[in-house]
Amino acid sequence: MHLMNPEHIQLLDALSQGAAILSDGTISHANLCFATLCRTDRETLQGRPLSDFVIPKHHARIGKYLGNIPDEPDCAHKMVEFTLVDAGGTESVIEMQAKKKSIP
Repeated sequence: MHLMNPEHIQLLDALSQGAAILSDGTISHANLCFATLCRTDRETLQGRPLSDFVIPKHHARIGKYLGNIPDEPDCAHKMVEFTLVDAGGTESVIEMQAKKKSIP
């Protein structure tokens, strides 16, 4: 399901930080900065699990973090650090904050 309209995509791309929209742990949209961090394009990221870009030893921690985000918080959940592995296999330490939002 594609939930991003062109205006939302432009706003997300204007961010100077990597951002991705997840649905059940799968990337439904990534901004240009996140695609750059992963050394790939947005189209390649779409439909892939976020865990494809997290080193295996951090999978459980990221899964727990994402599973413990409160419903409809006023602001982002606490920050978590993990190691991202890009399409070329290079690892980078990343800090992530997440917010859960239901789409009607």
